[in-house]
Amino acid sequence: MSAVRRSTRVVTAILVLTLLTMAIGAAPPAEAALPQPDSFYTAPASLPSGPPGTTIKAEQNTVFFDPINLISSAFRLALPPLLPIPVGFADSYRFMHTSRNAADQPLALTGTLIVPKTPWTGPGERPLLAYAVGGHGMDDTCTPSWQFMQGSQYELPLIAPYVAAGFAVVATDYQRYPTHTFAEPKSAGQAVLDSIRAATRLQAERGLPTGIDDSNPVVIAGYSEGGNASSAAAERQPSYAPEINLKGVATGGVPADLRTTAAKADGTLLSGVTFMAINALKTSYPALNVNDIPLNSLGRYAVNDVLDECMPEITQTYLYKSVRLFTASWRYPLGLSFEQALDKAPAWKAKIEELRIGRSLTPSAPVLVYHGNLDPWVPIESSRRMADEWCSRGANVTFQTYPLAEHFLTLAEAIPHNVDWLMDRAVGEPVASGC
Repeated sequence: MSAVRRSTRVVTAILVLTLLTMAIGAAPPAEAALPQPDSFYTAPASLPSGPPGTTIKAEQNTVFFDPINLISSAFRLALPPLLPIPVGFADSYRFMHTSRNAADQPLALTGTLIVPKTPWTGPGERPLLAYAVGGHGMDDTCTPSWQFMQGSQYELPLIAPYVAAGFAVVATDYQRYPTHTFAEPKSAGQAVLDSIRAATRLQAERGLPTGIDDSNPVVIAGYSEGGNASSAAAERQPSYAPEINLKGVATGGVPADLRTTAAKADGTLLSGVTFMAINALKTSYPALNVNDIPLNSLGRYAVNDVLDECMPEITQTYLYKSVRLFTASWRYPLGLSFEQALDKAPAWKAKIEELRIGRSLTPSAPVLVYHGNLDPWVPIESSRRMADEWCSRGANVTFQTYPLAEHFLTLAEAIPHNVDWLMDRAVGEPVASGC
């Protein structure tokens, strides 16, 4: 086993333990407050002209990993960094750039670019990996690039193996203002693609010595919410960003269908994602009226409550609570399942079906889709249906299953294979379609 593979298994094991600790911990104290993102995240009053991906501002920064602060922040404890370990094997930059929201209106997004200090010795140019992060939450303090600087970014151990293998890595923060558009595929896919555009322009437009431009081959990776974003980016790239030199996409645990995902997650560890998704859709599509969903007063409170929480707190607050609790009323004394509630809100049901990944768009680059057979929250059937629909329209798709893995363990098992598969695509190795 290579050193990269050994280190990958160690860091992903640490990550899984950390995520489980964050998920099952006691409810955090209400008065705790984490540092708010600084003024860098304030967009200018008017955005610059130019195509999506045009850079607005950028600066070199330092990425930290602080295991103690990571866990304390999961419990909303505002402690200063205790054991900050700067990531000294790479240079990092945070940046703001233009993009488009779900209504195709311009907006400003932020992200992070991490570039290895070691020279690239492989064939061609250093590959650029767009890493689509998973669920972080809806509060401003959950902004991924801000967490990189605070030492509390729990996906850094997942990114490190790609950097160690020689990839430059760009990670978008997605749309976060006025609220995070959780798993809304159009804006998320465009955010991933526009972060790639911005990363390739930082050197020319901002004078930063990144060594990255539009000649670098591009690959994309993402899991869970990041699987939604990376899959959406894969199928939107041919029409939205055809100039990107996209060589391959590895996407896993994909909530391709928000309806079936919310139904399966209901009453589980991730029950709170339903309220995040409702917020994302009402932000992205103002014509959708939350009052059309038969929520009771507790349900309406939950929709607003998640707005100022991060993923660990959302998980702790709504742990194992069924949506029936939030829909019970004199009319529905036993409450409604998520699908029953959706049947009462036809506009919402139609929009969710319209947004289903795989429904109408097709990737042009090879795609590796992977999923754990024992995933208790994201149904494997939705990933398989997405892959089958892509295949039916001629895409090059490989579908990989992990028979004895659930959601977190699939992520840990897959990274060594993903690193190798994406590197092969980046350097031009062909892959036969698994369709």
